[in-house]
Amino acid sequence: MPLNILLAGGAEPAMRYAFSRAADEAAGGGDVFVTDGPFRRAHEIDDARRLVDRHAIGLIVPTLDDDLPLWAALAGGFAANGTHVAVSPASTVALCHDRHLTCRSLNFMGIAAATSWLPAQVSRDLPMPLIVLSRNPRHGVHPVRVTSHRSLECWLAQQPGAVVQAGLEGPEFTVDLCCDLEGRLLAVMPGEYAELAVCIASAVRFSGPAAIHGTLVGDRPVVRAISPRLSATVDLTQGAGARVPLMLAEMALDRRSRWMDGGTTAAMGAVA
Repeated sequence: MPLNILLAGGAEPAMRYAFSRAADEAAGGGDVFVTDGPFRRAHEIDDARRLVDRHAIGLIVPTLDDDLPLWAALAGGFAANGTHVAVSPASTVALCHDRHLTCRSLNFMGIAAATSWLPAQVSRDLPMPLIVLSRNPRHGVHPVRVTSHRSLECWLAQQPGAVVQAGLEGPEFTVDLCCDLEGRLLAVMPGEYAELAVCIASAVRFSGPAAIHGTLVGDRPVVRAISPRLSATVDLTQGAGARVPLMLAEMALDRRSRWMDGGTTAAMGAVA
């Protein structure tokens, strides 16, 4: 039976092609539909439901951060009608949409994350440089690096809902991962960050794709934020990235993923 897929929130041609190939391999065919959304209000979700019913959609892949809370809240209802939504639980989405809470939670669990302060916690003895950014990454305000307390005060006054993070020195990195419906890790890209991904996936319950963003300080990866959706930067055309759409397609078809047969270690070997 064909698997029809909805990419909800827009998608580049490469993403659409990758999911079309996944439908062919997992189900012998299927159509891929793309709708720009947004999906944040009841009538917008009603439009999505009509599209799902009309085209017998079996898999919905949300692609916009702003839409994730509503998709997470409604995923159970869609699943009851035979449509899988590739989104993590609502509690995970809420955690990842709060940079301050994300970093504090990871540090509490022994996973290196950027030290974070709310504006009320900022004092003049904090070491410079610091980063001022939106507490909620959905707001999309570009992070600002400050080197003086005067600049810090000015930027905090201009950005309601901001959070302050330690200004780490080192190259930025992004780690893309994919988990099954039980939160077991299926894929990590790039593979050299597998240990970090295993630790975070053990601490935070993901279902489907996610992306970890951070700074490499010396040889230690330090997390700054987590996005609980398919990363816009993941290469879905080759290597490990090409298998992520197939994994999501197999989840929608209620199959035990072939990559889990030997546990997480075997799974990562399969996508390296």
